[in-house]
Amino acid sequence: MAPWPYREQRVEIALTPKGAFENGNIGALTCQVPTDRVLTALPPLRGNPKPPKEPRTPRVVELLRKAIEWRRQLDAGEVRNQADIARREGITRARVTQVMGMLRLAPEIQEHILTMLDILRGADGAISSN
Repeated sequence: MAPWPYREQRVEIALTPKGAFENGNIGALTCQVPTDRVLTALPPLRGNPKPPKEPRTPRVVELLRKAIEWRRQLDAGEVRNQADIARREGITRARVTQVMGMLRLAPEIQEHILTMLDILRGADGAISSN
């Protein structure tokens, strides 16, 4: 058995949410804890932690792809006009116009947006959630 199985640990606790340490509104707690443990004021997590969410494709990429597809459908005669697209998608004609407005971006900008996925993907192919 080690000669010192316990040590003192001091924990400062804020008594008010804002400006606690600036105003000196702190409380201190001193306890004897085993040398191989650290006292924490946070309660242990209950239940199973949720797995990390799968990162999503950035919304701007999804919208630009949608605008390109709608332009292709209009040019191919698959839909007559933007009103047909709006009815089929269940959105307003104004929203279709807004999304289609992304096609007025410079081609270099559109290309950059579309390659965002390649930039966000790491060497392992997973999308980074930074």
